[in-house]
Amino acid sequence: MNTTIDWKRAIFMYGRVGVDEDDSTTPHVSAKEVTEQMAGFASGSEDITLILHSLGGTYDDVMEILSFEHLVPFRTNIFSFGCCLGEAAILLFASTGCRIVSSGTRITATDVFEDVGFVNASKIQGYARMLEQRRESLLHFLERRSDTPQEVLREKILNGGSRPILPSEALKLNLVDEVFDVLQHN
Repeated sequence: MNTTIDWKRAIFMYGRVGVDEDDSTTPHVSAKEVTEQMAGFASGSEDITLILHSLGGTYDDVMEILSFEHLVPFRTNIFSFGCCLGEAAILLFASTGCRIVSSGTRITATDVFEDVGFVNASKIQGYARMLEQRRESLLHFLERRSDTPQEVLREKILNGGSRPILPSEALKLNLVDEVFDVLQHN
């Protein structure tokens, strides 16, 4: 396994992917920043690496980055060495290139939550339909990338549980390609 990173073609994604309107003080990287950097690499055909250490994100930003990945003339590899939570985990699982995680990475792909606030019943029903559509699109995307049946993915990663998916479990589900053990250098 080659864990060497070409730092000239790497994008570090930290904090949250995107920003919630209610939480603009949390460190984050936006989809616009990431896609602009990816576009800057478009002149070359070599792979790039997204280094993901993320505490979650927003569905729209993550999907914007994933959609852009399929338009560029290179593969987008993902390397995660720490936390990969919420929708940011979908970037790791559905990336176009190689997905490498350190043995210390903790992945939690919990349900998508929105702040519904004080709204009426029909708005709540609308939010529920929207969240279910998002979940189904994520499952479809992940099933195609991992060749793991949707039923298995639903049970393991989108079941609303808070238990992290360990790198060894993600490897068995074909959600990551390799696990790098930092302590043993292999």
